[in-house]
Amino acid sequence: MRKRPAPLSPGSPPYEIIAPMGVSPQQLITPDGPEVLMLLSGRMHMQVPTENHSMEMKYGRPVVVEKPYCVFCPHGPGTGRALRISVPSAAGPQTDAPSSRRKPALH
Repeated sequence: MRKRPAPLSPGSPPYEIIAPMGVSPQQLITPDGPEVLMLLSGRMHMQVPTENHSMEMKYGRPVVVEKPYCVFCPHGPGTGRALRISVPSAAGPQTDAPSSRRKPALH
């Protein structure tokens, strides 16, 4: 169902391209923390089990999810692809925090 490419650089958040094989909600994904999903191609729906409806994901519109969820392709197995990114927790090290950025020199 999923392929996990190697991270681009050390310390980068984990990511993967998902292409659900079901045409209805089948596999529950339980995130460890906040995740960002972004539709890359095709059509894909997302459903949170505590809600009674599914949401069609829109191309170019990221979705942030923290609760367990299911994703599926309504037009057939693998007909949609999305980028799934795990967002690091605030407690972890932040190498690019605004306070740690170097200020430009004034001339």
